[in-house]
Amino acid sequence: MDFQLKDFGLDITGKVALVTGGGTGIGRAIALTLAKAGADVLIISLPHNAKEVEQTVQEIKDMGRRAVGMTDDLTNRPVVDAMIEKCVKELGVPDIAVLNHGFNKQYQTVDIPDEFWNKVYDTFVNSYFHCVKALGKLWIGRETPDRIKGRLIIVSSNTGLRGGGGRYLHYSTAKAANIQMARNLAVEWAKYDITANVICPGIFKTQLSSWANDPMEKQLEHVARIPLHWARQEPITMEDNKELIGTIALYLSSPAADYTTGGVFVVDAGMSERF
Repeated sequence: MDFQLKDFGLDITGKVALVTGGGTGIGRAIALTLAKAGADVLIISLPHNAKEVEQTVQEIKDMGRRAVGMTDDLTNRPVVDAMIEKCVKELGVPDIAVLNHGFNKQYQTVDIPDEFWNKVYDTFVNSYFHCVKALGKLWIGRETPDRIKGRLIIVSSNTGLRGGGGRYLHYSTAKAANIQMARNLAVEWAKYDITANVICPGIFKTQLSSWANDPMEKQLEHVARIPLHWARQEPITMEDNKELIGTIALYLSSPAADYTTGGVFVVDAGMSERF
C-alpha cells in the first residue's frame, strides 16, 4: 500500500512556517523538512549567512513551495516585528514557528566577559521572548479551519537539561531558560489551542559547533561521549542526521501532535544519560 504523510497526520500542506537561524545547520534541516511536507517557509539568519539563506530559499522553491529569506539580527527588537510583518505579507500568518537562532563559544566561567554574557541572553532569552510575544498576538483568538492555531517549537540543547561540561555556563543557563519558556507557554496558551514544545539536540557537527574545526583526534574525544556513536568512532554530522531533527519538528508542527504540548524531545544519542 502506498502510504502518504496525511495517512499519519503529518501532512502540513498549505501551512506557513517561520524558521529562525534557518540558513545553516539544524535550522536549515528543519526548514527543508517542513517544506518537503508541504509548508511554505520564511527563514531568517544573520547577514554573514546570506549565501546560505539564498541557497536554502532556492531549494524550497525547487520543491514547488513558496519561500522567503531574510538576513538580519533578531536581537534588534524592530527586526522581530519586521520578520513577522514580512511573513504575513508575503506568505500569510505563520502557523508554525521554530526559534533556533543563536551561537556558541566555550568559556570557563571566570573568563566569561560581561558583554559576552549579555549577548548570550540578548540572543537566547530576550530575542526569543520578543518573538513569542509577537507570535502570541497573532495566534491568540485566531480562527483556523483546523486545530493548528499556532505551533511553537524552540530548539534548545541537552546542555539546558544537564549542564555544559564546565565550559558553557552562559550557554547552558540560557538554553535552560528556553525550555522553561516553552513549558510555561504550553500551559498558558493551551486554552487557545496553541502548542509549545522543545527540541534538545546533543552534539552535532555544524557551522556553529565550537569544536567543528578541531583536529580529528580532538573531534573523536567528543564522539567518545556519545553512547550511540561509540562503535562508529566518527564525528556526528548534520549531513548524516539532518532528517532526525527535521522529522521531530515536522511531527510537532503537524496534526499528529494535536495532543502534544510542553514536551521536551532530547535528540543526543544517549549522551544525557551519561551525566
